Amino acid sequence: LVSKNIASNDYFFNSIILLHENKDFQNPTAWISHMNAGTNYKPQLVINHYTNEFEILCQDINNKIYLLNKNGETIWNKTLGNSILGDIHQIDTYKNSKLQYLFNTKDSIYLIDRNGNTVLPFPIKSSKTMSVPLAVFDYDNSRNYRILVAMDNTLKMYNQNGQIISGWEFLKTESKIIYTPEHYQIFNKDYIIISEENGQTHLLNRKGQARTILKSKIYRSKNSMNLIKGTSITNSKLITSTQDGEVIYIYFDGTIDTLKIHDFNKTDKYVTKNGSSITLKDKKMSFSSNQNRFEYIFKNPPLSTPKIMEYNDSIIIGVRNKSENLIYLFNERGKLYGDPFFGTTDFSVGELKNEGELNLLVGSQEGLIYNYKIN
Repeated sequence: LVSKNIASNDYFFNSIILLHENKDFQNPTAWISHMNAGTNYKPQLVINHYTNEFEILCQDINNKIYLLNKNGETIWNKTLGNSILGDIHQIDTYKNSKLQYLFNTKDSIYLIDRNGNTVLPFPIKSSKTMSVPLAVFDYDNSRNYRILVAMDNTLKMYNQNGQIISGWEFLKTESKIIYTPEHYQIFNKDYIIISEENGQTHLLNRKGQARTILKSKIYRSKNSMNLIKGTSITNSKLITSTQDGEVIYIYFDGTIDTLKIHDFNKTDKYVTKNGSSITLKDKKMSFSSNQNRFEYIFKNPPLSTPKIMEYNDSIIIGVRNKSENLIYLFNERGKLYGDPFFGTTDFSVGELKNEGELNLLVGSQEGLIYNYKIN
């Protein structure tokens, strides 16, 4: 039973939600944690730098963030001005092996320590609305971080102390930036990818100077880009999809090629990672790698992009079926990890206690965080 009351000077709203056990899908939970309000944000695994074990950061619909320990107990909570965009990054600001949480909302960049305290001079207010998550780069693993923030059609680069990097030259685009800036290192070269609404895609170096000019525009879909590393820069490429449903290769000389997939259209999904690929067409998911292939037919179209996750030497495929509020997890041979898992948010998978047991973390609109045990 979940009860929620909302009141103001003008109205009083009361709702009661009765939750019942779904006899069709039963999976063991290590714990269930209660938030103060509903959530639509993915519970994210973050590292406790004292124990090297995972903890969980989540946010409710009232913009309150919570840090939960591995047992689901609240360590602290803190209210922000707006909802978090995208993933939370952890950086070692002071180079002392202690990690802070870096993220942005639509109007501010936050850096918060593990105790829930703001690291000054953050939060930094933006002059324009930020519609995509920030990007953070550590080019040489030296902990000299570069934080690249897109605000409409402008870009600013900061260091971990909140100072503007004066050497960054790419400050403005012709149209709105629609995707988080991406960074790839290959054969000792850096490529920073900036994607615009008008189809312009920029491949830049560390200073924001053009490294490669693409030969045509790319109207990208919401799917992420992936790097396929060859034996040289010549036969290496980036792969992504367009709004028209085409899967394309981007070569580092600026050439663009189309990957032909039979009957592939704009509503289909294509994901590739480290030699594994997934095609999702309506209800049918097809997985392929060098070692395994399988197909799976869902009862209802999942409507979300599959994830390929790596755990030790194994591959886990995760699919959130939004129409069913269920999470499906497969191994690379197509076998399900138990029954589908209930949840209404995006999900995270990881090992909370370093005991060889995997966990799936997912939220619900009732304000619950489920920690499922994965067999």
